[in-house]
Amino acid sequence: MQGSIRIWFSLLLTLVPVAIFWLCWGHLAVNVPKWDDHALKAYLLYSEQETTVSGKIYQLFRQHNEHRIVLDRMVTWLDYTLFGKLNYRHLMLLGNASLLGLLVVLGAVLHRTVRATGRGQTSGLLYLSPIAFLLFNLSSWENAFWGMAALQNFSVVLWVIGSLYCLTVGWHLPAAIGLGILATLTSGNGLLIWPIGAVILVLQRQYRALTGWGLSALIVIGLYFLGYENPEGNPPARGSVLDFFKGWLAFNGAAGEVFPLGNPFGICLMLGGILTAGVLGAALWVFVRNLLPYALSKTSQRPAAGSLFFVGCTAFLLGTGLIVAWSRVGFGLDVLITSRYKIYSLLLLAVAYVYAISQLAPRWRSLAGAVGLAGSVAIAGLSYVVYADEVLWWRRWLLTNQFNWTYLSNRPVSGIDPTTARWVDNAPAYYDRCLPALYGPAKAPAVQIDTLYEAGGQFVVKSAASSLATLPQPSLWRPDGGLTLLLQSDKRTYLYGALPNPADNPKTALKRGIFPNHDLLVVFPAAEPVADQYRLSVLAVDPVSGACAVHPTGRTLVVQPRSSTDLKKNW
Repeated sequence: MQGSIRIWFSLLLTLVPVAIFWLCWGHLAVNVPKWDDHALKAYLLYSEQETTVSGKIYQLFRQHNEHRIVLDRMVTWLDYTLFGKLNYRHLMLLGNASLLGLLVVLGAVLHRTVRATGRGQTSGLLYLSPIAFLLFNLSSWENAFWGMAALQNFSVVLWVIGSLYCLTVGWHLPAAIGLGILATLTSGNGLLIWPIGAVILVLQRQYRALTGWGLSALIVIGLYFLGYENPEGNPPARGSVLDFFKGWLAFNGAAGEVFPLGNPFGICLMLGGILTAGVLGAALWVFVRNLLPYALSKTSQRPAAGSLFFVGCTAFLLGTGLIVAWSRVGFGLDVLITSRYKIYSLLLLAVAYVYAISQLAPRWRSLAGAVGLAGSVAIAGLSYVVYADEVLWWRRWLLTNQFNWTYLSNRPVSGIDPTTARWVDNAPAYYDRCLPALYGPAKAPAVQIDTLYEAGGQFVVKSAASSLATLPQPSLWRPDGGLTLLLQSDKRTYLYGALPNPADNPKTALKRGIFPNHDLLVVFPAAEPVADQYRLSVLAVDPVSGACAVHPTGRTLVVQPRSSTDLKKNW
């Protein structure tokens, strides 16, 4: 009876981070495309223009950067067909739901491996909650609030981990092959499942299954690279071998950025070094001592399914880190610890935790469970403070981009073309009620801009004037208040949201609060506004009432004609 109560308490505790994450996401996510999201609108257009079945299949499988994003396109078509418009929140919803799938898979591994040890406990669900805290928090905020990225970057991990589960803990070869195909058609690193799965089958002496797996791999990989072109846009320089190695370790330890202990990259590098050495050492030990002897001998003592699952997951997660470090280190080492990649570090922590729980004796499991819970709660809790300003900025950035491609004249009249309007609807935005004020004279008290300059292809606008101190600021639960820079000429109006003042590290972020400064800091591409002379004003929106006030600054910005620097795309 006492054991049942503990399990139910663990399950209820597991629901806490899940509920908090979904409440936060539901409150802050907006139906606005970002970067590659626009390619999904283009897919609908190109597919509609095709008149043959082969043409429509080509558009479905067409290369996107280095990926075949078949899943994203299928979901896009289905969403448009069912709802009459493409809604990027639906894509985010499905992508984030992959985290629930990962929680279920890892929970099943915990339950079955702990029960298989027969060491006094019947369920690993007692130790489930740390996995939920690792997966459901704001560390991966960029993926969580980006339609295409959520669906691609989260679901590919689920398909691979699910396929490994079907090859080891819950033996089911057809399901494993199906999930492997899904992974390949979701993201490029999904291709890793095929060599990893082949090794796992060899280690289990499943040679008959290996034949089917190998044939499937040959077909899928062959079709993936049929007509493949190396995409432009990746950095020509790969960096030094040392940079590559440091980038790989930091990628693996990217979850550590949330801790307020000093230089963020250094923290990630240290955690990544410890974590990589730990899981790689354990995986090699298991491989040499348990898996390889079985594969090479006639003994009937099969290797433990949990050990096979751990080795497979380690190979996938560390292998993905190697691929990303190789292809992205030329953009700078800090790119490798950004939010879009953190799911791999968080999952590496979760997999290491699951394996430790499955291997330890009951008296040590409780200690490991307590340490895992404390660490995961710290990561989750800190993420809602350290990354909250990023999420608020992201929402503002998406909405102001929507304004800038919607209102193309000096009147509040939508300039969206009829074709685009047929695919998507604009998201409701904080500035909708402000349109009369935006296109009229600035009547509120004047505010001061201290600094205005161009650097690195960006315009930077700053002000620390005391006149801004009384103006409203956003919060996590009232995200649409605060300041927006207004550029207005006789022909066109642009909006650019204020950034949080950059913090040197998470410690500074904790001290200053979620969106703490009353300063104005705006950065936007110099090539984006049409060449003209613009009057600068500040739009202040009250986060409670939504009341709008436009404050003149007395400053102007002259934008000179310049050529576009967009990278070449294959979509």
